[in-house]
Amino acid sequence: MVIYADSDYIKAYTYLNGSIGDDYLRVAMLSAQDKWISPYLGDSLYSYLKAQIQAGTISGNYSTLLNDYIKPAFAWWTVVEYLPNAMVKIDNSGLVQRTSDDTISASRNDKEMLQAQARDNAEHYTQALVRYLCANTTLFPQYSDNVYPQRSPIVSNFNQLGMTVTKGHNRAKFGRDNRFAYAYRD
Repeated sequence: MVIYADSDYIKAYTYLNGSIGDDYLRVAMLSAQDKWISPYLGDSLYSYLKAQIQAGTISGNYSTLLNDYIKPAFAWWTVVEYLPNAMVKIDNSGLVQRTSDDTISASRNDKEMLQAQARDNAEHYTQALVRYLCANTTLFPQYSDNVYPQRSPIVSNFNQLGMTVTKGHNRAKFGRDNRFAYAYRD
């Protein structure tokens, strides 16, 4: 599985620390990449970048896109995905909350505040990613060459009262027989 950044990057550039097991973090990383990064890249660019990373051939504008725009957004979306499960774990004895002699579990309010801050950071970096891609579409032809059934990228988003509103996914068009005929981005 190709992941846009490793756990060391996540731990270095967010407030998740080095003692978090990579096994726990990997699940959040995969969710963040698929749920929060992929829709903003569109299927074509998303697949192209994964192939370049896997082959070890990412360079030039794509390297800039990955390192300066995708990775920061990805790191903070990983935190957003990780935090709801940080207080409890599932093991052989079921759902458990671990405690230690030198720590006190954070309250639910503390967790929610921390998650809101992580979401704000994630949305900030995601908006920077979208602005960069929209301003540089000629550098990334895969950004605009999605053809049905590929998803076109989300091209704008904003947050209002804790809800992210997006624009840009394919708009469905229906034929006479009410089946999906084609979809294109506005």
